[in-house]
Order: sequence, then C-alpha cells, then structure tokens
Amino acid sequence: PGADLRWRPLRVVCFFLMVGMCRSARADCTLTVTGKIPLNDLGEASYLGEQGGLYPGGTSIRPDGLRQAGLDLAQNTIGPLDAAGNPDAAGGKIVLISIGLSNTTMEFATLGPGAFMVRAAADPSVNPQVVIVDGALGGRSALDAQDPMDASWTVADPRLAAAGVTAEQVQVAWVKSAERTSDIPIAQRSFPDHAVWHQGHMEEIYRILKARYPNIQIAFLSSRTRAYIDIPMSLNPEPISYEENFSVKWAIENQIAGTGNLNFDSTVGPVVAPLLVWGPYIWIDGETPRSDGLQWFCSDVVADFIHPSEAGAAKVGAQLLACFKSDPLASGWFLRSAVVGQAPTASITADVTSGVVPMSVSFSTNASDSDGTIVDYAWSFDDGIYSPDPSPVKVFANPGTYTVRLTVTDNDGNHAMVSQEIIVRATAGAGPYWLQY
Repeated sequence: PGADLRWRPLRVVCFFLMVGMCRSARADCTLTVTGKIPLNDLGEASYLGEQGGLYPGGTSIRPDGLRQAGLDLAQNTIGPLDAAGNPDAAGGKIVLISIGLSNTTMEFATLGPGAFMVRAAADPSVNPQVVIVDGALGGRSALDAQDPMDASWTVADPRLAAAGVTAEQVQVAWVKSAERTSDIPIAQRSFPDHAVWHQGHMEEIYRILKARYPNIQIAFLSSRTRAYIDIPMSLNPEPISYEENFSVKWAIENQIAGTGNLNFDSTVGPVVAPLLVWGPYIWIDGETPRSDGLQWFCSDVVADFIHPSEAGAAKVGAQLLACFKSDPLASGWFLRSAVVGQAPTASITADVTSGVVPMSVSFSTNASDSDGTIVDYAWSFDDGIYSPDPSPVKVFANPGTYTVRLTVTDNDGNHAMVSQEIIVRATAGAGPYWLQY
C-alpha cells in the first residue's frame, strides 16, 4: 500500500486526461455534425488547403474527355462475353463485381433486403445477361489488398465460379475500400499525408483489377460513409473517413493527367487499369442534409458506429441501383433492351432550369404506362449524386451545366429514359451556398 501511494498523483492525472479525451472524442449518437462538407458540394472551395469537387478544377461534373471515353467503352466495348472473354451476343455475360471491405460487401450484397444485389435481383429491368457478383470481403483493408494474392482478391474466385462466370467476363467493378487507422504510419497520420498514403494503395488496387480481370473496362468508385465515431485511433473514425475521399479524387486526377501509372487507353500505351469514375458519392455529414436532402443518421450504423445497419445499407443500395440505371456509362449495358408489351413514357418537369448558386430545383415527372404501373425511379444529377425519389429536390451548390437524367421502370421491366439540362451560374463575389448563411 505504501508503494501504491507514490503512484496516486499520476493516476489522478491520468484519470482527468481520460475524462478530457472522452469529452472531446465521441463514439455515440451525439456526433450528428462534424462541419465537413461533402466533396461534390464543396466544389472549388477547399478543405485544409485541398480543393473540393470530384474531378479536377473543383468540378463534380465529369470532364468532357473522361465522359466521352466512358461512353465509348459503355456503348462500344462492354458487351456479353463467353467464358474465354470472346464476344458472344447471344449467350455471353457481363459481370459486375464489387471490390472492397466489410462495408462494401454489406451495402452491395449481404445486409438486408435493401442491399444492391437484392434490389437488382428483384428489378425486372436489369439485363438478364448481367451477372452481379460480390467480390468484397470483411476485415481486409486497402493495405491488405495491395497483395494480388490476398484474400481480398482470392475470395472472388469461388464466388465467380458459383455464379457460372469467369474472370474473363468481368467488365465493370464497384470499388470502395479504406485503411485501418492503426496501420497508418505515425509520421503520416495528419492530413493530407495519410490520404496520399491511402491513395497509393487505391491506385495499386486499380492496377490489380486489370491484372486479375483482363477485360475490365470501368471502375465506379465510392467514398466511405460517415462514421459516428471520432476517437483518433479507432478503426475508421472521422475525419479520416471523410479525408480518404480525397484519395479517390486524386487517383482519378492522376489517371486524367496521365500520371501515376493508371493508363486505360490502349492508343497511348499499355493498359494497366480500368477507366476510373465516381459512382455514388455517399459521405454525408450526419444529420446535415447534403444537396439532395439525404441524411445519414446514427440509426444508419450499428453499435460500432462505423458499419452500416440495414437502414444504412439500404440507402447505399438504393443509390447504387439508381446509378447503374440512370448513369449514361452504365444504363446501356445494365438495363435490358427487350420490351414486354408497351414501354412507359416519361418527361421531366423542373420548376427552374437556370439561375445562380445556390440554386434549388424541384423535379417531378409525368410518367405513365398504358399496360402496367410505374414501379421505380432512378435519377442522376451529374455530380455523383443519385436518387430513387420520384420527386426529388436538389440544390446545385456549384456553377456548371448539369444534365439531369431520369430512368423510370414499369412492372414488366420496361423502362424510359429522359433528361433535362440545368444551367447554374456563379454570382460575383459569392462563394458556395453554405458560406452565404
């Protein structure tokens, strides 16, 4: 007991340090707002000196060259292949695979009726020659996936075989990965250093994609969802989950600039990676609505405040399905072409089609079907945001010309696709909309 008294002052100091840490770091439902702005809403503004937007220059609209390259691949290259990877229009398959970690497999396939694969299996408009395979595996980080023989990759082999397809038939991937915070070197745990470290791993993942799946053409990329934990050395806390968004953005910028050994274009050199584009951008600052009004509640995660609940997986699954049904780089091969009975008709109504930032637009559609009912709506807002809402409201936070697309589906699986151009101008001296209040 006498010896213990010597340590009592230190124990008291440690106790109060721990109390202070608990007050400043949270893993609970009080972490409703971090103040971080989603990259696609951040636009030309900056976060800790790094410009926002999904693509170079602070824009979240795909650059013309990238968009055209993607359209060429979607319309002229992606198509049914036989088991050896040869074109086979009648009997071939188009394989869409997921690559990533636990959140990826949960949202893509395994967690509840709202997961993407479950939704797609129930959607009669999906092309019957598209085979969707979950290649993601829980417990594996981007650091692990740098090894092409890691379980991050080999887990997909029996899953492809079980689905009756081969690696040569894989042409499209959805990729979403992250790091374990404990793996980040101590000297690189500040931003942007850890995001650059993660970027290197993601770029290696994109190269391994091409090596393992020689006919892959496009990889749709997504960010982490929002964590309700900010304890620094926990698995995937904020702000690291937010900051890893930049890793994906910078990898795409490298490919566009022809740097980083990510070439996808055979006319300029060896092809070592698929074309990289953003799919759904799914980081939302908790209860702060993003520009389409979507929120990420504490009920969207489970008790570790990182992994999605069924409700969270359903939100991501809905955005993924809307992406593949309405994005011009996906809809042509993802949706079936055969019509049963009469196809539906649709038109878009926007209460305003031009204006200045921040420009709020209420969308609606006049959709009808002469021999059935409309059962699904899929919107693309041209900035990484997708929605299944029949009548969404979207705030365009940054200037640009946006092509808003809508796909409606009837109960027979027939679909109609329409679009509406939205022109958003900047105002002199005005910043992004969240700085004006």
